[in-house]
Amino acid sequence: MNTPAAIETLVIGARERSIIPEFEVFNLGGIFDLNRLFEKDILDKGEKISLSLIMGVAGTQPCDVKNLVFLVENNNLNCHWTIMAVARAEFPMVTAGIIMGAGGARVGLEDNIYLSKGVKASNAQLVEKIIRIARDVNREISTVEETRDMFKI
Repeated sequence: MNTPAAIETLVIGARERSIIPEFEVFNLGGIFDLNRLFEKDILDKGEKISLSLIMGVAGTQPCDVKNLVFLVENNNLNCHWTIMAVARAEFPMVTAGIIMGAGGARVGLEDNIYLSKGVKASNAQLVEKIIRIARDVNREISTVEETRDMFKI
C-alpha cells in the first residue's frame, strides 16, 4: 500500500542511506503525492530523484499521448524522468516520451515480449530498437559513465 505515511517513511529511509529514490507514477495523483514530499521538506528542491512515468498498466489512466502530455506538463519537479509503457503501447509511448524530453526510456521483456506484431523479442532486440528510435529523433544515448555521473553514483 502506498499510503502517504508509508511513502514518507521509505523516502526518509532512502535518504538516510544515500539512496536516490525512484518514484513510479501511474497517474497525475502520483505527481501530486511527490509534490507533497517537497512541500513537507521530506525532499529538498534540486535533490536528485528519478521519476518513472508508467503508462498502460491495468487500473491506471488510459495509455495515450494526451495523458502523457498531461503528466509531463504537470510535473514541475525539474527532475530526471523516464518513460515506460507495457505491451503494445511500449514503443509508441516510449517514443513519444523520448520526443518530449524524457531522460530515460525503459524497454524490456518485463513490460513487453514483442518486437513488432507477432514477432517475439529478446531484451537485446528491444533495447536495440529503442536506441535506433532515439537516434532517429536526434537524441543522444548516454554511456554508463555519463549515467552514473548524472545520478552522482
